[in-house]
Amino acid sequence: MIPNNQITEEFVESDWLYDNVEEDLVYQHIGGKDIQDVSESLTYQMWEMTYEANIIKLRSLTNNRRIDVKTVTEVSELSFSFTLNMLLTYIYKKLDKCYLNYYDTVLQQYREISFDNMNTPKLIYDDLRTTQTNSSDVILFYVNNVTNKLCCRLLRDRYTIEYELQEVSKHTKLLRVGMTDKLRLKFKLQGFN
Repeated sequence: MIPNNQITEEFVESDWLYDNVEEDLVYQHIGGKDIQDVSESLTYQMWEMTYEANIIKLRSLTNNRRIDVKTVTEVSELSFSFTLNMLLTYIYKKLDKCYLNYYDTVLQQYREISFDNMNTPKLIYDDLRTTQTNSSDVILFYVNNVTNKLCCRLLRDRYTIEYELQEVSKHTKLLRVGMTDKLRLKFKLQGFN
């Protein structure tokens, strides 16, 4: 959750809670034991999504569970997260368009929606503490390459509303977003002035 959909101007020294790689076609996220398995906590193990031989792949790094998620050509970026119920949400960029796949609780099925003008998309389940389940969300962060703003969209809105967070310079890339040991979201940007 981002209070008032604004990023604070005050810098807070903090460390990332979980390690992650900063590559376009490899993304890691903390998650539970298995897809749709909430028998363990959402911090049970790291999961990794990769793109190899035209297949978006997901694997758990502890028990090495492997899932072929989608076959698609020309993917240049990807990211993923899990919901509170360990349902997979993922996004990939193909050519100049991003495709977000998530479980729509209204439709009771997975849904794919596409976005233009979106660079370096990153997904995160913002707060994994069990005391925060009413306010936590799967958030999509990205740089809007038309408005040159860091933006986000929320699962609770079914990703239909764009929230503008911060003006950025023209070629800014969002390299990483994650929770810190101070229980705040932290962003790593490249090319931000």
